[in-house]
Amino acid sequence: LHTLEQIQQADSSWSSSLHALLASASLQTGQFEKARTHLRALIDAAPSDAMREEWAYQLTLLATELDGGEQAYEALRTFQKTYPDTHADIIRQQLVDVAIQLHRYEDAKQLLLTWPSLSFTQQELFQKLSFALGCDKLIGAQPEKALHEFEDARKYPADASLVSQSDYYLTECCYRLQRWDEALTHSDFFLHLADTLRWPNLTADMHLVRAYIYKNYQDTLKVDDEYRMALHDTDTVQAILRMDSLKKPLIPQPYTSVQTIREQLHPSLPLEKLHFTYQPVPIKPLALEMFYQ
Repeated sequence: LHTLEQIQQADSSWSSSLHALLASASLQTGQFEKARTHLRALIDAAPSDAMREEWAYQLTLLATELDGGEQAYEALRTFQKTYPDTHADIIRQQLVDVAIQLHRYEDAKQLLLTWPSLSFTQQELFQKLSFALGCDKLIGAQPEKALHEFEDARKYPADASLVSQSDYYLTECCYRLQRWDEALTHSDFFLHLADTLRWPNLTADMHLVRAYIYKNYQDTLKVDDEYRMALHDTDTVQAILRMDSLKKPLIPQPYTSVQTIREQLHPSLPLEKLHFTYQPVPIKPLALEMFYQ
């Protein structure tokens, strides 16, 4: 690297090729800021649009490693807008990863939706993002928005347990929106498809919600049945009178399932291996002399 820098100082007539060599050498030796300087010089002096595009791509990837955060996100967005068809899937995936690291889950989800089709890994990610967003909306007392997110979490059933938990919270969303029939449908899905032995408390909640719905329908027999299953109470006499007039809201616990999902959304993301291609140039006599000194 030092020798190349000496050549650059002695003869600038083939500066572009030297910048390419210096950028590559700087990356290989972990001198990333130097690599960035040389990449910027290459972009300014690029002899063709294709080479400028490739060097801009490498510079953008380097920004995700050196800067991270908002700076990396903006660098990726700038490249995507400038060269929308260049390394499109890699840039888009990098944008998704950085958006997740920034907790910009809605942006990450919208970026995933720009793919014509999602791989299984991307479907898993889409489902987790939708579920986490649904929980956030429900905690924030936005049942209509939460409902759409939980419905999205069911679109790609990569994780069956998340499908069941989505049905659980969809029941709650529909109850709050007074969409009783839809609430019953989602509670049916949960009770028939979920692992109810694994989630006895959630199962009891579903029966209790159903009891309140049937109370609104003034269906006393079904209220008794659901209330008994909710509380494991064999005495169903005057069950309606024993019930509170208002159902307690089912609210996701931020430090249980939601927190687990968020932790899963923050992987350690390796930087794509940076590489440089350039046309070799003949070494001038001066350069030969410097190599052998």
